[in-house]
Amino acid sequence: MYTLNNNYCLQLVRDANQYLNIELHHNGTLSRIVSLNNEQCSTLTHRLCETIDEFDALMVDLLETSISSIRVTVDEHLEISFPVRFGSRNYEKIWSFTVGLRHSSMFEMNTTDEISLDPSNWNDLRLLGHQIMDNMIDYTRDIRLRPPWRPIPLAIKQTILNSDFPLQGQSPWEVYDEICSTFLPYNVGNIHPFFWGHVYGAGSTIGALAEFITGTVNTMSWGGQQSSIYLERKVLSWLKQLIGFPNDETSSGILVSGTSVATIIALAVARKKFHERNMIIYCSKDTHSCITRAANLLNINKENIVYVSTNEQRQMDLQALEACIDPNACGFIVGSAGTVGTGAIDDLQGLADLCARRPNDLWFHVDGAIGAVACCSKRLRPLFIGLERADSIAFDLHKWL
Repeated sequence: MYTLNNNYCLQLVRDANQYLNIELHHNGTLSRIVSLNNEQCSTLTHRLCETIDEFDALMVDLLETSISSIRVTVDEHLEISFPVRFGSRNYEKIWSFTVGLRHSSMFEMNTTDEISLDPSNWNDLRLLGHQIMDNMIDYTRDIRLRPPWRPIPLAIKQTILNSDFPLQGQSPWEVYDEICSTFLPYNVGNIHPFFWGHVYGAGSTIGALAEFITGTVNTMSWGGQQSSIYLERKVLSWLKQLIGFPNDETSSGILVSGTSVATIIALAVARKKFHERNMIIYCSKDTHSCITRAANLLNINKENIVYVSTNEQRQMDLQALEACIDPNACGFIVGSAGTVGTGAIDDLQGLADLCARRPNDLWFHVDGAIGAVACCSKRLRPLFIGLERADSIAFDLHKWL
């Protein structure tokens, strides 16, 4: 037991489950506690200590030689700060971190009455999983036997809207039965081969299985040593090659939910390049509305959006564009690699040539949501010449591919 400030004492205890318990006592009574594993110790110390053994040794060393380095805060957490010296010139840096502690009553409650996310019956879960898998495969196999779309009946709609907030859990079998009766028959219908109403991706059965895997592992990017990070990098490398971008550090990318989010990022990057100077967006009336939404979200005035006329092929008119470009402002020029309304593909090479005349003032962006991946077709590739010269491109992998 080590004495700290304001009548607090600290005790370090190793339990049988290979956790390090940090106990904070006040006036002889256990007040706060936390239980740490190796990963938590690494996170807390910003990777200074990778294991509970290292963290335990650090704490003991500070408590025995520099106890003033450990202070109890007003809200009863531990604030730890100490110097780290290195180099022949004896450089010194301050290393600091905070250890959050919980009330001892909460700790006891969690350890004696723990609620697990594990199912109560693994075999029952396996049966339900197989049932759902079989049903979904049948659903996609037999899709042509059903109409592309059915409106939801008024009675089912009212049942959903009038349902009370659930205060008790339900059997997953019951929940799945409700999904089968109220949701599956009346969804959007975009996976049907005859659904042509909107430019939605149809998805794929393999994609659905992949979603099950990703949903199970619930992956995230953290720490730099997860396989998902390197898989994403490799996919981005392939996409750069597909588009024609340099497959090196001079070009980069990111996987997001879709072209709308990608457009926001592209517009923000362009504005940063121009150092917040006045920027005008040039696009045609046929350009997707995600451009104006991105401008609104980034607080770009609607007066800074200029709509350029199109030619007889519904392409942006290059002469009209050149005539309306403000020579005293930066420009974000949007070319379309397939407009949603007509499928028109702008003269991307011509747009790239125009932007190349003022590389420090003009940014060439391509909205390729529904058409960019068609550049992998030998027959259609000539329509996309100039795509590889864009400063940024936003496109969807679930359309046209």
